[in-house]
Amino acid sequence: MPKIKAENSQKTVRKLKRPTTTPVKDVGNSDSLLSEEELDDVPRSANGSDNDSKRSYLDLEEEPVQDFSGSMSKLLERFSTDLNKTMLAKRKKLEQFTQESTKTTTKKVLETNKTQSAERKKLIQEFQNQMYAVINQGEAEIEKLKDADEKLQKALVQQQKHQQQIRIAHSQRLKALKGLSEEFCKGMTELEESHVQQYSAVHNELRKEMSILQKKILMDIQQQEMLNVRQFTCLREPFYLSVISARAQTVVVMKEPDGFAISSSEHSNDLSTNGRAKLQWTPCELRPLSMIRRFIWIALNHHGIIHLDGFSTEWIFFYLYSDKVHPYKGWRV
Repeated sequence: MPKIKAENSQKTVRKLKRPTTTPVKDVGNSDSLLSEEELDDVPRSANGSDNDSKRSYLDLEEEPVQDFSGSMSKLLERFSTDLNKTMLAKRKKLEQFTQESTKTTTKKVLETNKTQSAERKKLIQEFQNQMYAVINQGEAEIEKLKDADEKLQKALVQQQKHQQQIRIAHSQRLKALKGLSEEFCKGMTELEESHVQQYSAVHNELRKEMSILQKKILMDIQQQEMLNVRQFTCLREPFYLSVISARAQTVVVMKEPDGFAISSSEHSNDLSTNGRAKLQWTPCELRPLSMIRRFIWIALNHHGIIHLDGFSTEWIFFYLYSDKVHPYKGWRV
């Protein structure tokens, strides 16, 4: 039995010699020290030799060191794997975000460059066409001048007149060329200014898009909360406005979430119901609170014509009530 224990202790010592981490070895060595009482409790062999006692002591010393180092190495391996996983996930998210942002920016920059190059080509092409037309015209006139010089060598007077005409035309062409060059320079400066503005606009749009993306999330949350609130607060609260006159009319004011709605309906002038009749609600347009006073001054005739701010001498009393009758107030129409 002692020989088997010695072989096992040698195997455990060889396993512990593998490098794990330096602090774990120190902790194992500090924990492996035994007190005198523990040494007395160590089992000895039947022969009672010193070698057997040393081997049993090594067995007891190496077992906790092996367990502690194994648990610490497993703990450190798990911690390193978790940390690597989190770092890889964050790196992937960052790469995706940068790729998307670079794609959008490159796309917009390429589009702006494409439009700018097209505009430049168009302006240069127009200028070239105009220049070629003027140059061709001048070359044709020069050829005509040569032909005229050969044919009209004898007629000096006519030749002088013709030369004067050609000089005038040449000066006009020079003026035209000068005007075209000035227009070209002006167009190029304006085009450069517009391109600078476009670059700044694209930069501002990118900023706005980032802010809009942030606001959208907040707006969606707010709209959902407002919908939940409106389910409880959008109940109609009717306020009936009765009119007592020869042409009995009833004006209904309905309180809505966005304002007040007004409707009217005829009813029999029956004073037994105190001027109040059963009303049938008809949908109508919503009006703000500031326009309610103006609609109170409405009087309808038999043909349904609306008179605003009329001059009738009769008094019309309006009763405003919901569940309870409120004190009336009179207005003159």
